[in-house]
Amino acid sequence: MNESGVPEEQKRQLLPFLSQLEQTVIARSRHIEGASVKPRFRTMAEFESDANLHAVYPEISRRTVNLVIKRELHYDWAWLQSAFKADDVSVSVNPEGESARLLINGYLSVRCFSIWHLRNGEHWCLQWHLPP
Repeated sequence: MNESGVPEEQKRQLLPFLSQLEQTVIARSRHIEGASVKPRFRTMAEFESDANLHAVYPEISRRTVNLVIKRELHYDWAWLQSAFKADDVSVSVNPEGESARLLINGYLSVRCFSIWHLRNGEHWCLQWHLPP
């Protein structure tokens, strides 16, 4: 929109509507009466290098599977247990200082700890080490 010359006031009015568009709606082919082509728009993205978890954060070790979620103010160990319980998954939390060991459904051991993302603050990492 910047390159098209849209005035700032119109951008402020349009952005809330545009941000609600689903990717499937944006990417859908459009039929134009009398045209030989059907235009389709694509949105592409790439990571900023300082946001790459594997390259920047030593806590994300090799041979691990990681689930990283933004940690909100009310997220604590009780919240984590209730979030799993909502999906009928039982979790016991064994705090280990700033981190915790989670036992999921009685057999899957996962480590949970905080990382500080360089761009948007604290996140929780649930990390499972792959077997050798």
